[in-house]
Amino acid sequence: MLEMTPTRCLLIACASLLLTAICQGQTTAEDWFKEAAAKYGKRDYDGAIADLSKAIELDPKFVPAYVHRGVARRAKNDAPGALADYETAIKLAPKYAPAYVSRGNLRLGQGSFNEGLTDFDLALEYSPMDAKLFNLRGEAKVSVGDWEGADADYSRALELEPSLTHAFFNRLTVREMKGDWDAIIADQDQAIAQSPGNPEAFTLRAKAKLSKGDWDGAIADFTMAMEVRGANSLSTTSRLLDRAAAKAGKGDGAGALADYDSALQRAPRSYMAYTGRGHAKRLVGDWDGGLADFNRAIELNAKHIEAYRGQAVIYCLKGNWADAIGALKRAGEVDVRPHAGMAQLFWLALARQGDQKGADQKLAEFVARRQANPPGANVSFTGIGALRVAAEAKRPGGSLDWDGKVLGFLQGKTSEADFLAAAAKFSKRHGPAPSEAAFYVGMKRLQAGDQPGAMDYFRKAAASAFKASLERSLAEANLKALEKK
Repeated sequence: MLEMTPTRCLLIACASLLLTAICQGQTTAEDWFKEAAAKYGKRDYDGAIADLSKAIELDPKFVPAYVHRGVARRAKNDAPGALADYETAIKLAPKYAPAYVSRGNLRLGQGSFNEGLTDFDLALEYSPMDAKLFNLRGEAKVSVGDWEGADADYSRALELEPSLTHAFFNRLTVREMKGDWDAIIADQDQAIAQSPGNPEAFTLRAKAKLSKGDWDGAIADFTMAMEVRGANSLSTTSRLLDRAAAKAGKGDGAGALADYDSALQRAPRSYMAYTGRGHAKRLVGDWDGGLADFNRAIELNAKHIEAYRGQAVIYCLKGNWADAIGALKRAGEVDVRPHAGMAQLFWLALARQGDQKGADQKLAEFVARRQANPPGANVSFTGIGALRVAAEAKRPGGSLDWDGKVLGFLQGKTSEADFLAAAAKFSKRHGPAPSEAAFYVGMKRLQAGDQPGAMDYFRKAAASAFKASLERSLAEANLKALEKK
């Protein structure tokens, strides 16, 4: 019989513990990693961090655990902790692309755009065939206004993975922001050729045609989108509203009204349909009917700013300046954000009421608010949907830049010649710009006592191809009033 020495007893105890662990199943680093993933999915970030820390204790070189712990820490707004984890992962595995992507996202969120882009470049250097990485880098390029670079990255993502829907819609958005309507139309031509029954392709192509002023082409495509969907489709109401807008843009007020009526039969509480029909009635000269529709839209949605704007325009057309100012004040009570279109109407109504000083003061107040809280100032890096406004605010020649040009001209900070030149430049993307510019030049001249010059520019605004433009309607009304004198 063997003697039970202390050493032999220790060996037997260890063997017993090992056997128990084998039988019961020892928790591994991978097990903790899986547990952490489940907790992260439930937004239990503290629990995920604790489990990932246990995984790292068991395997200090477990690179994915560091990256995921960094992601969880970032979700808790612990940026320093997240950065430390990402950099540890990169030190352990210098070619591990997900670590660079995570660090790049963190840097972009902190506003360090160049450093963030460098991280995405490194990720693609180590994983050059990853379509999703190209898509992510495209989003990063949008954040710094590199439209062409973003377009190229999304295109490369789609070459590698044609079914990557996110990249497809990201590229579509960038091309919209660039005003590259022909490229969008070409994409949808190809999609329709491959799948003639694809209603989304017809809709996207129609919207691009609408943006470039191809009214007939847009109307035809919206009609096809409804036909392939079927008359009872839930999307039919939206397409009727789209087609009505195209008909209004063409100047077919009766056709637009028919589509809005059909939409309201399908959706009697659609405030968007009432607002659209209000504008269509404005187009055909039924100002009282338009006002009634704007009133109904506000009853259905008291925060629908476009309906208040519609009210103000009708009152301006009637020369009821006090009522226009009242509508604009009510709009400001329900939505305190600075809206350029509202500010322009405020200036117009006050100036035409004879209060030029008040008009200029109101405009100065608006511009100060806009500068203190510029469009997109509070947007964080969370993908192209959130970046769109922020990026557009930075883009020279974008629609928000055009709003700034109008405001600058009304304030006397931009000369008439420069303003008209800017309108011509922006017209490709911001279609009604020449009409808007001609109207505001006419208004400034009228306020300065130059009636012949004002009438000349009102005629130019009234001749705009964008017949649904608010400024076109206002120019026509002012022109008629001046011609009666």
